Amino acid sequence: MPRGNELEGPFACCRRANRLLAASCAMPGPLRVSVAASHTKPPIATLWAANELGAQKVEVEVAWTPGGQSAVAQVPGVGALSDVNAARHLARIFGGAGLYGASALQRGEVDSWLEFAAGELAPQVAAAELDVSVRRLDATLAMRTALVDRAGDLTLGDVAVLGALRAHPAFVSAVKKGTAAEAYPHVTRWTAFAEAQR
Repeated sequence: MPRGNELEGPFACCRRANRLLAASCAMPGPLRVSVAASHTKPPIATLWAANELGAQKVEVEVAWTPGGQSAVAQVPGVGALSDVNAARHLARIFGGAGLYGASALQRGEVDSWLEFAAGELAPQVAAAELDVSVRRLDATLAMRTALVDRAGDLTLGDVAVLGALRAHPAFVSAVKKGTAAEAYPHVTRWTAFAEAQR
């Protein structure tokens, strides 16, 4: 039979995460997030989440770095996070803003789209593989205005996928050549809709 100390081990990280979450929510002023980003790969998801939450909840300090380095966000009490993970953290802390969906099912869908953006739409993915992923995305968007919210409200999932597409050289090339609209009509419509929401 396990003793009390042995049971604490697996749950220690959960208690620590809950303390950090409670501490960040109880901060007297806005949460301050520092982001190091390049002009070629801006942290779109983190900047959008911070903008949606407003200056009363989150202040973002952006230091633009030369070259194509990935964005890194420093979140107090958490440490360094990638763009998608920093945005996910902000959306979870301030869940009432709707960035992360309105239900557990929607939050699961948002997480799925965040993983899709970070994996299948990553800049290092080959053009042929990207085409397969964007065609799947196009089929998904055939009957939707937004990826998660059926009412058409954008979530963090939409922004992460849009940011990943806009950062992928093959997709940018297809847009510039004018072939994206024909190959991915629903993605093209959704992209225009999402960009108009800013």
